[in-house]
Amino acid sequence: MMQEFSPENFWWNNITGPSAMIASVENALSEGYSIILGVPAFTPWPEKMRNILHGNLSGGDVYITIIDADSECLGTAEDFLLSKYDTNRKYRSRLSSVQEFFLRNNLLKNHIFWVHNFRDKSQVSDWLNFCAKYPSDSPAKGLFILDTEHENLLPSGRMRAINFSDYAERYDTMIFASFLLDNKQYSRPQYNRNWKHYISSLAAMLCGSDSEVAERFIRCGDFTCTEPSDVLEMIADDFPERHGDSTHILGMIRNGDESAVTNRIWTAQVQVFFPMIELARVRIISSDDDLARRIQFALEYLKSHDNPMTLSDGKIVEVPEDLDLGGLFHLVCRANMIKTNDIMLNEYIALLRSFRNSLAHMTPCKAAEVCELIDFERHYENKS
Repeated sequence: MMQEFSPENFWWNNITGPSAMIASVENALSEGYSIILGVPAFTPWPEKMRNILHGNLSGGDVYITIIDADSECLGTAEDFLLSKYDTNRKYRSRLSSVQEFFLRNNLLKNHIFWVHNFRDKSQVSDWLNFCAKYPSDSPAKGLFILDTEHENLLPSGRMRAINFSDYAERYDTMIFASFLLDNKQYSRPQYNRNWKHYISSLAAMLCGSDSEVAERFIRCGDFTCTEPSDVLEMIADDFPERHGDSTHILGMIRNGDESAVTNRIWTAQVQVFFPMIELARVRIISSDDDLARRIQFALEYLKSHDNPMTLSDGKIVEVPEDLDLGGLFHLVCRANMIKTNDIMLNEYIALLRSFRNSLAHMTPCKAAEVCELIDFERHYENKS
């Protein structure tokens, strides 16, 4: 029986950035480095990442020991480890450091200590200082993973910092979203290729590297009739841990930062629809020889009457291919100099012009306008 699609498995196992993060942790440990694992609050499905890592690291002679820093470690890292692994109380501070004592007596051998759930940054710093002075160069001598939401902590000694934000980026989310939209659990009958391109770009621009929020965004919204900001409002309460970050899209929603949300929607629309509109302009002119001849005649007529069609830079339009969308709209729709047999063409050109003008003035188009444009594209792509 085919296994049900799991978005969290797919994200951590199949998407380049996240899977590279897991591989980097495994490689660093195999090379004898302890790890500062930066897992901020917006990390998608962090427990799945931890489970995959735990499974990959387990086995053989190496043991994974999970330490809950908040509930288990009341004092310093040294005190905690001495209480657990120097049960006979042989350590003497005047003779050596705690780290040298552990290493000399093989007390931490074949262990990877995974420390998580730190109370605060000072507790992280305490463990960081301990690990930086622990001179192990192999899992056989004992290594550490410090799992913290604090990124950009500087490693020293035999430590490496591996941060989620250094591996996953918006592009990973866009690829992930594209795969989701090709899966029957997430796609809708009305989503054609252009819809999927737009929604995946929209999810990536809005959610950044937070693919977990992007997945919920795609699953809960019908973007043919619902505004993206309304979908975000609908799912925001499902991710309360994201609200405190003002740079996260759900933090923006909760802070009422409408301009920032609108700007991300506008950016996604510019990236998707500006090229689509330009290709539509070229297609309209080049795919109909009769229309191109009529445009050529109109251009020559205007020029001969000292009223040439010009571009925004003042250059005179000599051939139909150089005619911009505003000029095409003027000739076909406003001045009525060119008659066409296609009764929909005037409406299509007018929509292309108004859509482009909205985006040029940094105003995102509404769901109904997006739906109308993509419907026209579907019709005219099939005709060409």
